[in-house]
Amino acid sequence: MPTYTQKARTELQTRVKTRVKRGRELLGRLYTQGPTRAQRLLGSASAALSDNPLIALCGVSDRLPLSPEQMIFGYSQGLFPMDRAGKLRWQCPEPRFVLYLSELRLSPNMRRDIRKSNFTHTFDREPRSVLDGCAEGRSDTWLSERLKRLYLELYEMGVMHTIETWRDGVLVGGSFGLAIGRIFTGETMFHRVPEAGKSSFACLASHLRERGFSCIDAQAWSKHMVRFGAKEVPLDEYRKTLALGLTRSAQFNELLPEEVNTTVRAITATATARASGGGSPLFVGPSQNQGIEVRSQARAERGGPGEQGAIERLDSPAPRACP
Repeated sequence: MPTYTQKARTELQTRVKTRVKRGRELLGRLYTQGPTRAQRLLGSASAALSDNPLIALCGVSDRLPLSPEQMIFGYSQGLFPMDRAGKLRWQCPEPRFVLYLSELRLSPNMRRDIRKSNFTHTFDREPRSVLDGCAEGRSDTWLSERLKRLYLELYEMGVMHTIETWRDGVLVGGSFGLAIGRIFTGETMFHRVPEAGKSSFACLASHLRERGFSCIDAQAWSKHMVRFGAKEVPLDEYRKTLALGLTRSAQFNELLPEEVNTTVRAITATATARASGGGSPLFVGPSQNQGIEVRSQARAERGGPGEQGAIERLDSPAPRACP
């Protein structure tokens, strides 16, 4: 066994400490910079293996923390997430399946069948029930619990919206999607009785068109959507539509100008009636009950279904018969 002098032992300890320090610094750099480098490598490899110019961005997004803000960023780039076997993957199919709302088709036969089905519809009433309905009965569903939680957070932020389809007070269908700018990205839907899916989408599309939306991104081809006028378009065309849609906003539940005018008239008429009757003037402010009453009256004046049911809140309208 070799023997060391005091000087040799000191030099050896110094070299060991130096190497340990360098090793710790290397681990620190890998911890802070490694994910970024991995994202770049993954994005470069993805880009080299596909003609889709956004696959690289999908690869980068796969490595980013999953949060509501990151999901909004992804959707605004034309990406959408799917959770398979616990692994999140961002998708951006080529071509893209879209419905331009200016080309929405609702044939007379379709309208007749929907009216005979006797459905009513609500918006943003039961987001959790709609998410559960969209995932039920599918062993390989991409809509995992963690995605459900994120979509519910987006619902609280006013980005995710749902439509519920009812018959005799029972939820029989629905769908959900994200509204960003004037683009509505429809995710998935479910139905438990015949015609519920058709009626639900017809009502949703009509509602979005009335609210000023320009396009429904249906993501991938489906026979169900073709009947409404949806079609496949090149990804570049969809990206241009998306970019233009982000330059202006459209509120999913905001009153249209004609509804605002009718609402003002209704408030004025109610205030005048109360004042002439000796009662206290109507308080025009953030009273939820007042807004509900006025909105229902405004819809009634327009010939709409404002009296069909009780309204729980302004952004959750009464059941409607659509289209």
